[in-house]
Amino acid sequence: MNPERERICRSFLYATTQSEYGALYQNHVLEQYKIYIGSIDYTSKLKHTTNNYFLGIHTLLLTAAGIALTKDGFFVGNAWHIVIPIVGAVLSGIWWHALRTHKMVNAAKFEILHCIESSLPLALYKTEWELLSAGKKNPHHGTKTEPFVPFLFIIIYLFIFFFVH
Repeated sequence: MNPERERICRSFLYATTQSEYGALYQNHVLEQYKIYIGSIDYTSKLKHTTNNYFLGIHTLLLTAAGIALTKDGFFVGNAWHIVIPIVGAVLSGIWWHALRTHKMVNAAKFEILHCIESSLPLALYKTEWELLSAGKKNPHHGTKTEPFVPFLFIIIYLFIFFFVH
């Protein structure tokens, strides 16, 4: 953790000292730590739900584009090859932004978790991060490839927009 982040942890995370708080300080730190781990899990599940939602929408849009390509398609005229790609590209941009937001929130949550672990006997998540980093593996490898998925859909929609008439 860089010095600025350590300063933020010291300044904001610990609202009171153990001597000011009283005898239950360590118990309450541990309970808040457990609750916070649950919030990280919730954020991860929310990201997966968001991804499934957008994948479902894109599946529907591309299915509609495929149906429109047939002679007996449900779309009237040629507007489908303009509307579907525009809607799909906009949704892909929103999806990319959601992924970026989830990544930033998760990164902050893990840094807070590392700060809390500095007051606990074991620093499990910090150790996991360091072990993965030492092995030259990105602890959050999914965050490197995930943002490309919405851009892949944008490329598909651009292809439909420009090359399918």
